[in-house]
Amino acid sequence: MSECRFFHVDAGRGLSRLGTLEEALAAMGGGGYIWIDLFDPTRQELDAVARPLGIHPLAVEDCLDENQVPKVEDYPGNTFVLFNRYAYANHEMTIER
Repeated sequence: MSECRFFHVDAGRGLSRLGTLEEALAAMGGGGYIWIDLFDPTRQELDAVARPLGIHPLAVEDCLDENQVPKVEDYPGNTFVLFNRYAYANHEMTIER
């Protein structure tokens, strides 16, 4: 089952959880940045996020590939971070390959 979570991160105010993609997109103009956390998203959910952010269609395909290697790609206006599994313990995050 998919889960989509949206956050706004502001240096002066910290982390705020937002309820919808529309709220996250609106928060982009207020400084800081947004974090969009997608767990097991559908193609439709990925397309809904990718379109307004200008994420390349090949990056969307990477998200749907369960064997895709972790990567970070810089695009004009955003940074695309993809990893399949991670663990967080003792204040340290590790990414599985």
